[in-house]
Amino acid sequence: MEKGIKADSNYLKNNRNASIKGLKYGLKGEIIVNGTNYNNYIPTMGLSDNEIADVMNFINDSWENKNEKIVTKEEVSDSKK
Repeated sequence: MEKGIKADSNYLKNNRNASIKGLKYGLKGEIIVNGTNYNNYIPTMGLSDNEIADVMNFINDSWENKNEKIVTKEEVSDSKK
């Protein structure tokens, strides 16, 4: 794992909808992940709801993240800005 990258993200676990919205609409401003402050801009990536669900499920099952409830296309579709 690269230096500075932390596994088992508490942000993903505690901010599921915000994580989905970050992929769907972009993200701007400060977030705290595993005690580290990040203040950057992530642009909208232009992914479909199905692709966002796939990305979230990949992230939620990688880098020591453990999330047993999968993200569905419907959950992404219901996520409003």
